[in-house]
Amino acid sequence: MSSILKVDQLQDSGGNAIITSDGSGTITAGAVTNTPRFAVRLSANFTVPSATNTLIPFDLAVFNEGNSFNTSTNRFTAPSAGKYLFSTSLFIDDLDDNDYQQTWFFKNGSRDFLEPGSSVLYRYLSQTYGSGSSLAQTAKLTNLITLEQGDYIQVYGSHNQGAGQIASAAYCTFSGFKLIG
Repeated sequence: MSSILKVDQLQDSGGNAIITSDGSGTITAGAVTNTPRFAVRLSANFTVPSATNTLIPFDLAVFNEGNSFNTSTNRFTAPSAGKYLFSTSLFIDDLDDNDYQQTWFFKNGSRDFLEPGSSVLYRYLSQTYGSGSSLAQTAKLTNLITLEQGDYIQVYGSHNQGAGQIASAAYCTFSGFKLIG
């Protein structure tokens, strides 16, 4: 046996609208809070060594709603299972012609990882090349990643310039949030 409930609005005990329907199937959710969400930056310039995947020390929280980003470990830890959208921008100064810069999302300390329900290893990478001398390059990376509770994401960077290069605090960011639904 099934039941049908027909209402135009659901309210909480204080009389506030939680969900409202226009009668044609379109609903409006009340004050939906989408947490966790965070945005972090570098607090100072950081030298990225050559030819090594290096953890980028995002240690300055612009906001950290849900407290899921730890600025000491430079990692976002999922408080619950779901799909999360992450975005990062890594600005490295002084790449020369045909030198490259790479930016990676590492999941649980690994560059290559399985998505739930898949047998394929995924690698989330952005790579840019210099085309001249002493050029600044920005590698931007945005991906939707499925996480289980307790999984964590960190940003790593690398380049092949030969000497350590500066990641500029003014232009290096990492942000993310859990999708609702």
